Amino acid sequence: MSKHKLILSIFIFTLILTLICPFVFAEDKISENNKYENQLIDENSAINGEGTVVNVSANSETQKDPKVTETEENVESSTSETMITETNATPNDVYLIQDSVTIDYIVDGNVYVIADTVNIDAQIIGNAYICANNINISQQGYVSNSLFAISNNITIQGIVYDLYTTSENLTIEGYVYRDVHSVAKKLELLGTIGRNAFLKTSEISCSKIIYAENNIDVLSTFQGKVVGNLNYSAPSEIKIPEGTVDGKIKYEPEVISTNNYLSTAISFVVLTIALWLLIKWLSPKFINKAETLLKTKPLSVVGFGILGLIVIPLVSIALMLLNVTSSVGILFLALYFVLICISISIFIIALNNVICSKIKFDKAIKQFVILVILSIVTWLLTIIPYAGSVFVLIYMILGLGIIVKNILAKKEEKAKE
Repeated sequence: MSKHKLILSIFIFTLILTLICPFVFAEDKISENNKYENQLIDENSAINGEGTVVNVSANSETQKDPKVTETEENVESSTSETMITETNATPNDVYLIQDSVTIDYIVDGNVYVIADTVNIDAQIIGNAYICANNINISQQGYVSNSLFAISNNITIQGIVYDLYTTSENLTIEGYVYRDVHSVAKKLELLGTIGRNAFLKTSEISCSKIIYAENNIDVLSTFQGKVVGNLNYSAPSEIKIPEGTVDGKIKYEPEVISTNNYLSTAISFVVLTIALWLLIKWLSPKFINKAETLLKTKPLSVVGFGILGLIVIPLVSIALMLLNVTSSVGILFLALYFVLICISISIFIIALNNVICSKIKFDKAIKQFVILVILSIVTWLLTIIPYAGSVFVLIYMILGLGIIVKNILAKKEEKAKE
């Protein structure tokens, strides 16, 4: 390969990665008061709102009726029953894939969990990455760093340092030491957020009263608290009770912008064109093989697409669970992500070649025009409500099947040689 081809290939590949990975990662500066972040909490200590350790009487009992009026009171009610010993600590990262997971031991590292139900009843001295139907952090639960969670229902009764969630329902009865970044249909804030809250939600509830059986006597009262600012986006403005937020409340109405659709469409079309140019430049035979596969072996393409969609992530996770091959597993998972991102464009490129062959469009400019039209039509089908997700799945399976079949075909050719 010539030097000019190599430079152009690197440029186009960089452009592709820029289009399929439009994410901006930022890190918060760690506060100087964070020196107790990895410190174990015993039965006689807790962390107050200023980041210092305060004593909690060993004879004190956890309040079943926590009325949050002061930050320190909330922390005491969340941690007064917490007792952690070093005898049951795990000094490594934990990887779990089970139906039900209960972490009732100290984890001196990060936690990665995929399950139906996850219960955290002890301290995690690191980050927690959880994907589950239900996530429960009890009063004994404490995530020293950040919790990243995707779930239907999330309930936090203990302590979390930073919270990043996407869920149907999010209930905070305990204490989030710093910030909350959450997308939830309903947020029930009955505990304390130590700094700022950044929310996208339809409903926010900040108080709860539990009555006796006679519906007159009050058994318990819960009141939420945001020590810093509350920034939220919702279909309509939500009435926040006075005294709930110490800082400022900023509301942004949800607006469906046509600019978002336009930018997404342009990015999708540009990605497809960039891939088409790259393949025509480096491996023009790939397009012809992809066309042949769609014409002659469509069922085989679908089969290998489904197989690739399921097997690759399972193999990646299995490799990640083994300490020796964890880096290989992460690499496989990254490769899988890239293949998923380009799979629809690969399918469009193959279909474009099929159509151009049928209507006898041999010139590149004509093929380019058909490619742009196909890309736009395909993208429009993917944004149809409900049906769009089905189209996306079909396109991904076909595109992934074409890629996998081509890789296997090349290996067969090399084996024959």
